[in-house]
Amino acid sequence: MDIVFLRHGEPDRHICQERNFAAQGLELAPLTQKGILQARKAAASPCLKGAQLIVCSPYPRALQTAAEISRICGLEICVEMDLRELEKDLSHRQCQTEKQLHFQHQEFLRCKGTHPKNTACCWESVEQLTRRIVPVLEKYLHYNKIIVVTHGGVIRRFVNLPKIEYAVPYSVSVTSPISCLGWCES
Repeated sequence: MDIVFLRHGEPDRHICQERNFAAQGLELAPLTQKGILQARKAAASPCLKGAQLIVCSPYPRALQTAAEISRICGLEICVEMDLRELEKDLSHRQCQTEKQLHFQHQEFLRCKGTHPKNTACCWESVEQLTRRIVPVLEKYLHYNKIIVVTHGGVIRRFVNLPKIEYAVPYSVSVTSPISCLGWCES
């Protein structure tokens, strides 16, 4: 199966900050106007030709990106809860501010996505993320080609690049069983 991974367009995090959203509420950011234009441009990419379905993260920035592509390409969207962003706070209680979430992400990067032995970490490891996303993608192996609109941390499990750009298609061929890359430098 061919998968065209697409990171959502540029998000407008200011909307969440203005409303003093905390913890998971920070994930409710929609797209900026630039992000909407990025999604529309991505929809015209030749990489998307022949796709049969859009599979999407449940976060608004991904849903809005998928909706733009769906509107232009005429494809159905399937929302998958487990295609969400890397979890920086698995408890959903320890990190209440953007600064705290940023600190957890920096720790994730320092540890290269692996929990140090004998240390309690609240962030999701690369191994945990992989166990979460692979079963989702395996549900769609009967398709020839799908578009997956998700987040950089998810896409990096399949694309070994230092930076995953907003609304840029990354084509990958997968077979059963689906395997992911381990740690990829960011």
